[in-house]
Amino acid sequence: MENAVQITCDYREKPSGIPDLLAEKGCSVSTVRLFAGDYLVNTLVLVERKTAEDFNQSLVSNRLFNQCALLAKSRFRPLMILEGDPIQQPGKLSAEAIQGAIISVCSAWHIPIIYTVGPAHTADTLYSIGKQQLLSRPYSARLGRKPRRLIRQKACFLQGLPDVGPVLAERLLEHFGSLSDVLAADQATLQEVPGLGAKRAIGIKRFLEDGHG
Repeated sequence: MENAVQITCDYREKPSGIPDLLAEKGCSVSTVRLFAGDYLVNTLVLVERKTAEDFNQSLVSNRLFNQCALLAKSRFRPLMILEGDPIQQPGKLSAEAIQGAIISVCSAWHIPIIYTVGPAHTADTLYSIGKQQLLSRPYSARLGRKPRRLIRQKACFLQGLPDVGPVLAERLLEHFGSLSDVLAADQATLQEVPGLGAKRAIGIKRFLEDGHG
């Protein structure tokens, strides 16, 4: 569906009813097994959904920060949706411990948290995130007054490089300012781009310098 919000759901989210609610809103919904997060919105934002109960259980079992690590290491923008108030849940965890975990997710792992009251509200939130992305790409504002279409064309071009997705393409454009500077950059300079790393930098330079492609 043209101009529809694209949402990829982890198959384990099916019982929540959220994928069906998203489809009812007109989203283009696909269900797969995601290796991090629960929802991928417009191939840009990777969302981990947690109920208040699950948040506390994952804190006790040490799953919470493992999941945060997977979100942070992905090439997508991480986000957590928290349904309900974990501090109000029964259990042995203190309010201080729960609040400390929430602060850690936001400050140490740099993962924003959006609070919702239940699955229907979560579906509304995911839809709103997707619609805002379609209406206004963040990088179009940061890169000055260049026409949005031209910027998107340049970003699409960079996505042809090995292991470069939409978010990393945006970061490359923001960091270097032009395609020519991206393509001329050496490995060390490429590694200055957040999230790129040595392995991707090596792969990009090998791809660009290979005379047999």
